[in-house]
Amino acid sequence: MLMGAFSMARKHIRLMSPYFLPDKELVSALVTAARKGVEVDIVVPSVNNLTLVDRAMTAQFDQVLKGHCRVWRAKGAFNHSKLMVIDDRWAYVGSTNLDPPLPAPQFRVRPRNPRRSLRTRNRRKGLCHTRGRG
Repeated sequence: MLMGAFSMARKHIRLMSPYFLPDKELVSALVTAARKGVEVDIVVPSVNNLTLVDRAMTAQFDQVLKGHCRVWRAKGAFNHSKLMVIDDRWAYVGSTNLDPPLPAPQFRVRPRNPRRSLRTRNRRKGLCHTRGRG
């Protein structure tokens, strides 16, 4: 599902991960998107809590940089967030790292339609809107 979402991107792909260790398939999908004119931004911490992972991650940056993706080092406190936004239509917020040791079914990428109202989504889930009492 993740690779499919990348292939459908038209404007931008924004990724944030504390441990960006992509396999060849992920690198290929990001580079292919960038070569189609999609802005691909990858945000990682400037200082990682795992030195060995940081070195491995840094060694792989050239693969995506040569493919016209951009890598940003976020300053400040270590950020453990895993976030992804594709064309402001797909969003991922979760605890799964974007690296190969994890099986694909753990990815929780869910399309969101910004035009559908919260009320409609809640009705479909069986939730009711309550007003403040007072």
